[in-house]
Amino acid sequence: MGFTPTKRTVAVEGVLLGSFSLLWYAMPDVVRSRGLRGVLKSAMVVGYGAYAAATRPSTSDEEPHDRAATPGGSDTLRAVADLTSTPPVLDAAELDLAIDSAGSPGRSVALASGVAAFVVGSVAGTIAIERAIYGLGERRRDRGVRAAHTRIGIVAGLGGVLVGAVSTELDRRSALAAEAARTG
Repeated sequence: MGFTPTKRTVAVEGVLLGSFSLLWYAMPDVVRSRGLRGVLKSAMVVGYGAYAAATRPSTSDEEPHDRAATPGGSDTLRAVADLTSTPPVLDAAELDLAIDSAGSPGRSVALASGVAAFVVGSVAGTIAIERAIYGLGERRRDRGVRAAHTRIGIVAGLGGVLVGAVSTELDRRSALAAEAARTG
């Protein structure tokens, strides 16, 4: 049985993502030190990641396992064992991505290059957008707008609430439809 988000989960996810966005973009109004902002934002990312890991759904069709430490080992070791003990969903040979018998890795190299280019482009794009948003807040501050970054954060937070709630609600509806199809 898979994970089905509840209406409460939808609300919690929306509020968390909205709060995260608000705090992220409003932080320059409260913390002027660039270094301290970096530390605080890193802590936010780690905290949100820890929450996501702690509340992630079980990926197996069995009952979700207890994420508390087990007597036989740590959670991390159990998670690694779970991940490595299952066969892959996609097979490179089926996708025609495997190295052929002549040893020509050309397709694999091209795929890896494409993935690397996508990752580099995504990171560069994210940095450019973050700098532009920060610059907008600083220009507004220079013009005398009070709480310039906070206003941007409020808009981003409202967008985060919407995105978080809608995406979780879509997950909830998808899980309910899949369960209904499975049970008849």
